[in-house]
Amino acid sequence: MGIVTQRKDVLQKARVMYPAVSVPTSIPKPERPDHIPVILFMGEYYWKGGREFLAACDKLSRFNDFRVTYISLRVHPPESVIRKAKDQLQIEYVEGPLPRTELFSRIYPSTDIFVMPTYIDTFGYSFLEAMAHGIPCIGTHHFAVPEIVENEVTGLLVKPPLSYFDSRGMGHPEIQIERADTSETTNQLATAMNRLIDSESLRARMGIDARRSVLSGKFSIPHRNRLLKAVYEESINR
Repeated sequence: MGIVTQRKDVLQKARVMYPAVSVPTSIPKPERPDHIPVILFMGEYYWKGGREFLAACDKLSRFNDFRVTYISLRVHPPESVIRKAKDQLQIEYVEGPLPRTELFSRIYPSTDIFVMPTYIDTFGYSFLEAMAHGIPCIGTHHFAVPEIVENEVTGLLVKPPLSYFDSRGMGHPEIQIERADTSETTNQLATAMNRLIDSESLRARMGIDARRSVLSGKFSIPHRNRLLKAVYEESINR
């Protein structure tokens, strides 16, 4: 049997089993009489796209009204960037990590749009957590992110300026992300964010589809369990 035939045989038996997360039975949304949308970013400044997120927020703040929750992890923005954001944006800036109880009881329920333009995540569990709370997501065409965030359905995707990984999936820590030209990503991010800020109906539609994908779709616990059961039964019966 040739190598190509062996590979086809293996692929025919393969099953993709996505991680699954629990879905809250209800999402208590805090009352906001002003209806100003809240955008959440959570991650590090460079490889998770925090720099581009804040730059996009700066562009949009000139003609849009929105609030920002920025939970900084590991690599924090420079002090000058934080000062500028606090001066120009309605921003809640927190150096995390935060307890998961606070994330699930306060942060996600008060969020309207989740943004993480990552260049380093192979998957991205925070997308699933946001989707479980009915939040549309903005991510990047990077690794498995397009398999999580379905463009124009559960959120929007932008093009990353580069990737931490090469075509073989090998990581390259020597890349100097600080020097990368991320202007195009920033522009695409601002456009995507603007669409969701401007349209409450679009946010609602994408949020419903996002929650459904975690509640009963390929990221749901029932779907995972059915697939696991089928794989085990097929193996036992061979």
